[in-house]
Amino acid sequence: MPAYAIFIRKRTTNPAELEVYSQKAPASLAGRAATIHALYGRHEVIEGEPIEGVAILEFPSVEEAKAWYESPAYREARQHRLRGAQLVVERLEPQPGQRKERVEARTAPHLHSIVDQRRDRGIVASQWNNSTLFRRSVRIYNGEDLILSGGANKLSNTKGITVASENMVYIWGNYNTNGINVAPAAGTSALNDSTAASHYMPTATDTQVPASIVCDAYFQLSKTWFDSVSAIYPDDPNNRPGDRNLPGVTDETSVRAGIIAGNNLSSLSGSPDAGNFSSTSDNNESRLNGGMHNFPRFLEDWLSGNRRWNFVGSFVPLYHSTQGLGQWWYITNSVSIYGAPLRNWAFDTTFLQMDRLPPGTPMFQYISPTAFRQVL
Repeated sequence: MPAYAIFIRKRTTNPAELEVYSQKAPASLAGRAATIHALYGRHEVIEGEPIEGVAILEFPSVEEAKAWYESPAYREARQHRLRGAQLVVERLEPQPGQRKERVEARTAPHLHSIVDQRRDRGIVASQWNNSTLFRRSVRIYNGEDLILSGGANKLSNTKGITVASENMVYIWGNYNTNGINVAPAAGTSALNDSTAASHYMPTATDTQVPASIVCDAYFQLSKTWFDSVSAIYPDDPNNRPGDRNLPGVTDETSVRAGIIAGNNLSSLSGSPDAGNFSSTSDNNESRLNGGMHNFPRFLEDWLSGNRRWNFVGSFVPLYHSTQGLGQWWYITNSVSIYGAPLRNWAFDTTFLQMDRLPPGTPMFQYISPTAFRQVL
């Protein structure tokens, strides 16, 4: 009769030890008739306290399960598991005559492959992230239209959304807007106002969602960004053009949101500088953090061809970044990181309405003392 070994990982205490365990444990199964039904993949906790992951192994018998667990190979691996995480380990033996039933997985279809292949044999377990690794960034894409249904209790013009992360956040393409209708006149910016000549779309207030991004550092990627080019051309933005060959103004990358993010410290001296230091001029920015006009961080060449990045909302540099620590670097020794876009930026006047603010918007109160009196 088959027996099952179930490992429920509650908390990682030492990622390095757990990594050693993950390398040694599979080798201990060599030559044994064991079947893996789940291996710390994506999972959903239906009841009870959160866990990090589940592994389920099937053995032909209880004796074979015990033999593997007490084998020298697994004992060697097990010591690293005990030092690396808190787990609950159980052995399950079906009762004689017990009927096997399928337990449907309440998870998305893109599960860990080894789980997908055996999902009709029993419980399916998987998880969103490998908890032994630190997430370095979050990327948001396909966020042009945030109102999907317009139904009750869904996103609306007074029920917004805030994406908050302790990591750096990248927005790829449009976010919360379809773009602008026409290019703004010289010296002006497009507004979130349907009466303005250049305005953001859609203009109907019932299709606009209050939105904000709160993160360690904010990066903007154009619609035509490709991940591969940053690896192929790390020091040549000419091969990373922003909004490459788009048909027209209405197709330009555009964002409508409040951005709360960190910036970097400026310094009086240091290396590397931004490449524009001059010993004969006082007009230097070589060791600054880029200023508010470089508060959004760019990785592409928008400058060639005078490409525009459209933004309406609010920039709030509320703190210094703890992850996006690279010094602002525009041109150093003829090596460029990005080419700045035409900055078509404006404040979103809908933020002046209390019911149109994104969730979690910081609120400040100011008290002005006018007089004092002594109370005995």
